[in-house]
Amino acid sequence: MKKSFLLLIITFFVASNLHAWDALGHKIVAEVAYNQLTKKARKQVDNVLGTRGIIYAAPWADEIKSDTIYPETHAMHYQNLRDGMTAEDIDKMRDPQMDKAKSL
Repeated sequence: MKKSFLLLIITFFVASNLHAWDALGHKIVAEVAYNQLTKKARKQVDNVLGTRGIIYAAPWADEIKSDTIYPETHAMHYQNLRDGMTAEDIDKMRDPQMDKAKSL
C-alpha cells in the first residue's frame, strides 16, 4: 500500500512538472531565441515589439486562447505559419468562411 501511494505521489509531481511551460517557460525560450537572432533581425523584432519585447510577448498565445472575447485566437496558438505568409493568408487561416465568401 505504501509503495502504491508513493508511486501515485511521484507520478503526480512528475506529470505536473511536464506541463510546466507557463509564462516563464515561454519567456525563457523567447530569450534564447532572441539571443540567436542576427543584429539585423533583432533590430526588426525590436522595431515591432520594443526592445526585448519578444520576451514579454511570448506568453500572449497562452493568455489570449482562453479569453472568450477572442475565440478565433484559440487555434492560432497551435498553428505553424509558412514563411512569406501575407496578412490575407493568416485571415483565411483564422476564418475559413472568408475564402468561401470571396469565391461567390
